[in-house]
Amino acid sequence: MIGIEFDENTAWGQLTILELKLLIHLALQQFEAAKERVEAFLQYNENTVERVLFYQALNVVLEVQLDDDLELDDYEANFRRMFGDPRMDAVIGTVDGSVRFFGLTPTSMKLEGLDRHQRLIDSYRKLHLARADEHERAMQPPRESAAR
Repeated sequence: MIGIEFDENTAWGQLTILELKLLIHLALQQFEAAKERVEAFLQYNENTVERVLFYQALNVVLEVQLDDDLELDDYEANFRRMFGDPRMDAVIGTVDGSVRFFGLTPTSMKLEGLDRHQRLIDSYRKLHLARADEHERAMQPPRESAAR
């Protein structure tokens, strides 16, 4: 993300533009576009085992979702055996819209919870205060020296 500083060890820090786009497509329930990006993510990205398994499970659920001849209920039990209940709950929630941006720490427009970015903002504030103080001192008329 341009302009936001993330801790490299968090999901936000490892998030790629591709992954962000696919999560947005999912939130908008644009499943065909999301599936294309899931396939690209699985092919080209190295990520944590947990994220890869999530996207593998998502890929098979989207495959069923996009095929008019298939019903998720017919496959869900087997998918749960393969990927586990918590992961499948997250995947199904992502597809039905009850889960958005799975795996990313919620934040707000104030970017709460993004400690590294908050430290950067604090540094900028200190820098601007120092510059303002310096500018103010430069604008003051010179003091007259004491009598000799």
